[in-house]
Amino acid sequence: MEYRQVVFNESTTDCLVCHACDSKQHLIVANIKYAFLFLEYLPFFPIKKSIKISCQYCQNIYENKAVNSELYKKIKQESFKFFKLMPMYSGLIISLFLFLYWSHGKYQEDILAQEYINSPKVNDFYYIDHSGIKEQLRPNQKYLLAKVVSTNDNIVSMVFSRFRFTNKSSLE
Repeated sequence: MEYRQVVFNESTTDCLVCHACDSKQHLIVANIKYAFLFLEYLPFFPIKKSIKISCQYCQNIYENKAVNSELYKKIKQESFKFFKLMPMYSGLIISLFLFLYWSHGKYQEDILAQEYINSPKVNDFYYIDHSGIKEQLRPNQKYLLAKVVSTNDNIVSMVFSRFRFTNKSSLE
């Protein structure tokens, strides 16, 4: 995860009086530090929001503690509005949609597999994990291949292979 800082909002205020030059014109710069993953220009989520207040004439920078707390909250609310911050979560939103799309595909695949298992037909092939049936097996004798020979009301007849396989991919 990488981090980057960007100037988010620039505005001015005349609610403060400068202690050095008695000016009422102050520049407000709102910065956001955000995290991004692989795409450098796609922000994932904001980490830190900071505000820098400086006098426009003498460039005197105010600390956050030197500004009245109510005024500071007001400036922060004006600078970081919700609809302006939404694009900073674009990477998170895109990642969430991709995860939901992937999980929906897996869910559909599981439903189809369950339907296939619940309604066997003649000449269907199944992979059977033989380790749950027989306890003493060699490491390369975990899976069996079974073929459905006949189906009656609640009875399914299967023929099992003589060979046992290490994993499902070796059966394919």
